[in-house]
Amino acid sequence: MKPISGTTIHMPLSLETTHLRDVLLKTLEVRRGIEAEAGMVAALHAYAGRRPDDRRKAQ
Repeated sequence: MKPISGTTIHMPLSLETTHLRDVLLKTLEVRRGIEAEAGMVAALHAYAGRRPDDRRKAQ
């Protein structure tokens, strides 16, 4: 996972709706990536919130 920094570029997502099926499949691919990254962030926060003795058991 890459951190957000001053050099991070925000790019809007623009999709052509002529071929709706293909657009929806592309949207799902983007969404999967976002959800995977959100899951990693949630896991890191949950792990960081554990007590040190709980962390040793998880490893």
